[in-house]
Formats: sequence, C-alpha cells, structure tokens
Amino acid sequence: EDFERPFLRQTQEFYQIEAQQTLAACAARDYVRAARRRLGEEAQRAAGYLAAATEPKLRALAEAELIDKHAKALVEMENSGCVAMFRDNKVEDLAELWTLFSKRPDTLDHVRAALFEHVRQLGLALLADQEANRQPVQFVEALLALRDKFDAIVAHAFREEKRAQKRLKEAFEAFINKDARCASHLAQYVDEQLRGGFKGASEEEVEARQEKVIAIFRYLQDKDVFESFYKQHLAKRLLAGRNVSDEAERNMIARLKTECGYQFTSKLEGMFTDMRISKDTMQKYREENYFVGGVELDVNMLTTGYWPTATVIPCRLPNEIVVGCEAFESFYLSKHTGRKIQWQTHLGTADLKATFDKGRRYDLNVSTYQMTILTLFNQADTLSLEAIREARLIPEQDLRRHLLSLCTPKHRVLRKSSKGKGIQDGEEFTFNAAYTSKLRRVRVPLVSVREMAPKGGEGGAGGGPGG
Repeated sequence: EDFERPFLRQTQEFYQIEAQQTLAACAARDYVRAARRRLGEEAQRAAGYLAAATEPKLRALAEAELIDKHAKALVEMENSGCVAMFRDNKVEDLAELWTLFSKRPDTLDHVRAALFEHVRQLGLALLADQEANRQPVQFVEALLALRDKFDAIVAHAFREEKRAQKRLKEAFEAFINKDARCASHLAQYVDEQLRGGFKGASEEEVEARQEKVIAIFRYLQDKDVFESFYKQHLAKRLLAGRNVSDEAERNMIARLKTECGYQFTSKLEGMFTDMRISKDTMQKYREENYFVGGVELDVNMLTTGYWPTATVIPCRLPNEIVVGCEAFESFYLSKHTGRKIQWQTHLGTADLKATFDKGRRYDLNVSTYQMTILTLFNQADTLSLEAIREARLIPEQDLRRHLLSLCTPKHRVLRKSSKGKGIQDGEEFTFNAAYTSKLRRVRVPLVSVREMAPKGGEGGAGGGPGG
C-alpha cells in the first residue's frame, strides 16, 4: 500500500503530461507508435519488478491516460487522423491504430464512426458529381472502387471486425438510398457488362465482377426499382440478341434469386423461357413456311406480364410483311387454340437489302419502324413527313425519332429538306442514292431522346420516349 498508491499516482501524472506533449508535437501515427512503445515498456517493467496484483492496475492506468483520454482527438487529428489515413490508404497505420485501441474496446467506436462518416461523405460527393452521373458505367465503377478500397481496409486494418463491417454497410446504405439513380446506374452497368463488358473474360473473372455488383445491390433498400430497370435492359438484350453469354445472363439472375427469392426473378426467368419457346416454334414454322411473301420472318412470342412492354397500336406494315405475319398467325393459332396474338411492331428489327448509286449494296439493320419507312422509298424518291405519317401510322414521337436516325451524318440513308438538327413540320425526305459506307452490313442506331430535344429557338421536333 505504501508503495503502490504513490507509484500509481506518479505514473498517472507522468503519462498525463507526456500524452499531451506527444499529441501536440506528433502526427497520429507517431503518437500511436509512441503509446504502444510506452505500454510495452510498462509491461516489461511490471513483469520484472512489480507484484502480480499491481500489474493490471498499472496497465489500466497507463492505457486510460494514453488511449482513452485522447482517442477521439487522435482519430480526428487534422492532416494525420483517420480521415487522412483513409484518404491516403494508409492501411498499416490504420492497423496500428486499431491494435492500440483494441486494448480499450470502447475507443474503437471513434474509428468506426470515422469510417462511417468518411465513406458516407465520399458517396454523397459522388452523387453530387454531375459528370459522373451522366456516365452510369463510370459512376458504378467509382462506386465499386470505393467499396473495394474500404473492404480492404476493414479486412486488413480492422481484422474483418463485424461491427466495422456493419458500419461500412450502413455508410453505403446511407447515400445509395438517397437517389434512385443508383439503382438505375447499377442496372445499366450490368447491361453494359452483359452486352460486351464480359467479352474475353474468364469464367472466374465474370463471377467475381457479378459478385461485386451483387454486393452493391444488397445496399439497395427498394430493390424493385433495380428490378424494373434490369428487366427493361434484359428485354432489349434478348430481343436484339446482343448478350455476350446466356450463361452469364442466367448466373446473374440466379444470384438475384438467391438474394431476393423466386418472386423477384420469376418474370426474368419467364422472359428466357419465352425466348427458348420462340426459337423452337420458329424452327417448326420454317419447316412449313420459309419465305412467305419473299420475306424471312423471325417472331418472338412474348408472354403478357413477363415483358416490360407498353401496349402500342401496331404500325401499318408493308404488304409483303403482312402476308408473312398472317401466315405465322395461322400456323401459331392452329397449334394453340384460345390464344391471342398482338403484334408489337415498336420492338422489332429488320435486315434490309438496299441498293444505291453505281450498284453499291448494303445490308441495313434497322428498327421495324425504320423498315416500314424505308420501303416506302421503293415507290418514290421523295416523301413528305405527312405522307409517311399517313402511310405507316407510326406514333408521332417515334416517327420523328426514327426518321431523324436515318438522317444523321454517319447513317444518312435519307436526306431531309431542312438544315436544323430536328425535324420540322412540313419536312420532306429524299432517298440518298449517294450513300456510302465502309461496311457491307450497317446497323443504324436510334438517336437518343436527349438529341431529339429542340435547342435554342429551334422548333418542330418533339422529344419524348420512343421505341
């Protein structure tokens, strides 16, 4: 008693002063190392010179002075605390800090809080970055990089501690669920990967990338928003045949099913079933009717309720296409009594053989709407907007968008009479016999809805969503 009390009091006074002086003079990393060194020295001295009953008292006193009283200040130190360590990816420094604070577990709350707030702020900054938000793929790649970085920090510096993992999860949830664009961007990122981003990647690489996407998906609270966007992209991939791998598609759906259950993916799986049945049906149809009306028809049967398609009144098709459609209807309904067919012409595509000046021939891959427009020019070199509208009955916004796509500088199959970027009322269109391309097969893409919007005082072209 005569020795222990004054000894502990003087030790406490010593560390009070030294801790304050070190904190004022050193960066956070140096303070951590100094504190760890002091605690090690005290442990050695206690083992060599002090009674066993005194040692835990000394350890608790030293840890309280060196860690407890300065933990918050240490974490928040400007230019060298946790934020600086996170920013500069100082994993080893964070690991040393975590090891020191682990001696006093309550102090780890300061580190976890710093982790949460720093990641949340980085996420909010990403959401506020207008340039990043205009590029969904880059946005998600930045999101994945952010998660990879802090996953590694939690794994290596914080020893995969469950509470740290939980705070990291909460940080992502805090900003991701503030903006529905996160769900939209994630769905578009997956679309880009399944369209071509996985091309050349090994099976292991594809699985690793899909798992990272699912990790972000888990943060979404309203997963139905993602499902809605995902279904729209999947429909376009399946109908256009632009997915890189059916296996990658099915693996992604299987992962979503594991996360959310059968009900979440039932419509997605139904879409794949429709495509398989369509393929089998067309094989049987072609055995009986191959070139009806001189046209090779390929029909996809889309079950109402599975596909994200709005009911659109079919446009007026060329006669040779009508003959083919009627032949298919007769065949299909003879096999499936009680069913009803409703043609979705706004979803289709067509391959046209086109001949231009000097015998130049190209295979044009266009939308069904564009096909119906272009076939009108077999009978006339020039047609007005009104004439095309009356002949094909294409919805107005779609008509203007699909026409404009045929008049772009890169794919100018038609020439329009006005010079502006939009389409004017009273516009006339002329078949461009001088059209040339370096490619034999040319795909004519649709202009974006954004490009349809009139600028400045330009009038005429109405914007809006199209087929």
